[in-house]
Amino acid sequence: AEAVEAKREWEAKLSKCQRFVSTMLRKGLAESFARWEEMAREAAEMRVKIRRCLQRMTQRQLASAFFDWADKVVAKRDHEAQAARAQMEWEAKIGKTQRFVGAMQRRSLHAAFSRWEEMTREAVEMRVKLRRLVR
Repeated sequence: AEAVEAKREWEAKLSKCQRFVSTMLRKGLAESFARWEEMAREAAEMRVKIRRCLQRMTQRQLASAFFDWADKVVAKRDHEAQAARAQMEWEAKIGKTQRFVGAMQRRSLHAAFSRWEEMTREAVEMRVKLRRLVR
């Protein structure tokens, strides 16, 4: 019975050791796979970077033409923005001038009306004096 019990204990310890070793192997494999995966990803990224670099080097003229075009587009937009600002400034000056001219016209119109009103008053006063004189 002791031998059977010892054999069972021995098998249990052996089973634990096997599970431990198998777990360690799986961890080692997982770590190895993770390192391999990381290296594969870095290699792929490096291939992409190298391909882009080579494309830039081989297509320098095309890139240069594109950048020239992009610069011209930016310059055109800047010019259009500047022209729009100048147009707005011009319209603001025209508006001020129109307001000034309108004020001057209203002023001269007011002066003319005031003079007419004054002359009308004088005419009425003269009629009244003339009537008094004639009576």
